[in-house]
Amino acid sequence: MAPVPTQLALGPRLWRLTWYGVAFAAAERFVVVTENIVDFAVIAVRWATEGLVHTGLIFTSPKRFNRATIAYPGNLVVAKRALLHEPPDIGASGTWWL
Repeated sequence: MAPVPTQLALGPRLWRLTWYGVAFAAAERFVVVTENIVDFAVIAVRWATEGLVHTGLIFTSPKRFNRATIAYPGNLVVAKRALLHEPPDIGASGTWWL
């Protein structure tokens, strides 16, 4: 895996863990839910260019799910439950925004 500029955001070790986290999630058929759009969007593109398939990425916004509010984490749980009841058709290696 060649270094990419976004490794600077997390550092090489954490970026590798992020990459392998997507691999683990794909192997276990889990979807990754993250606020880290910068790094995970790059990983999604790299996976696509290498012909790899992941189970899906769901991006969340710290503005919508603000940890400093009393509503958090309940509002995130409600949004995830709604997604489970009516999952979007994002296909293999798809992304979705909550």
